[in-house]
Amino acid sequence: MEGTGAAGMPLNFMKTNGFDHGTQMTSSALQTNPNMNIVFIRIVGNTANGTRQVVNEKVLNSALQWVYDNRAKFNIQALSMSQGTHTLLN
Repeated sequence: MEGTGAAGMPLNFMKTNGFDHGTQMTSSALQTNPNMNIVFIRIVGNTANGTRQVVNEKVLNSALQWVYDNRAKFNIQALSMSQGTHTLLN
């Protein structure tokens, strides 16, 4: 999806399962430069109940390709993407 609201999600989903990371990154960036223009790209989908969907190499590649294809249109000069995983051991 592309356009207004494409990167959005319900607030109750954002507060759970790590969906608030982009908001945290944006807040940090805007503290450094309040005049910064930001293009939001959400690559992690959510299920109907709000849990995270799996992100694989194909999804990451598609997101990076979108940035590359739209770099001039949106004057994209930098990219920040944090993706990772962890396993909690008992």
